[in-house]
Amino acid sequence: MVLHPLLACRPSTRDVDYLHRAFEREWISRGFTDAGSRLRSCIRSTARAFHLGADWMNACADVALPMASDPVYGMPYDPVYAAAVEEQNVKENTIFSAPGLVLIGVSWPWAIAFKLVRYQKHDPYDIAHMLRLGQRDGKVDWTRQVLEWWIFTKCNPMASVLCSPMQYSLTRDRMRHAIHLAFPHKYPMHARWI
Repeated sequence: MVLHPLLACRPSTRDVDYLHRAFEREWISRGFTDAGSRLRSCIRSTARAFHLGADWMNACADVALPMASDPVYGMPYDPVYAAAVEEQNVKENTIFSAPGLVLIGVSWPWAIAFKLVRYQKHDPYDIAHMLRLGQRDGKVDWTRQVLEWWIFTKCNPMASVLCSPMQYSLTRDRMRHAIHLAFPHKYPMHARWI
């Protein structure tokens, strides 16, 4: 997401995260049982050809991503993938498209939710850029309450991670901090009401 042309908050990224389990599930449903191993082989070949690190493209986050249950059928599904392939997100967040390859960024709420969980190095500034984009394009007046409602409405499966008893206060502090970074004149850090 940080390379998205509308966001452009960094000129490069160290690695590309992708959803391997969703990729495999999609291609298995199309009859390709070895799509996951083929993709991993392509990632290794690309790393060798362009002298990239072994983890230049990885799915390390898959193990920490929540699954959800379909409310009608009770079947498990990947909510991050489901949000990414929604028509509006595909329209707004297709990063690259060519015959045989389409790269779609995760939805903005999920991108922010993941960065709130980790909140290291570039994460606070990436969130600030996303919030400024949301204010500019979506006319959103961000406060901690608005951000919290938006994340938990759009990324409900993350609530158990972001709102655990040990994490809830920290999550709210991170939200306040990111909002302050996005709008320092409007929300000084001492304004605990945001």
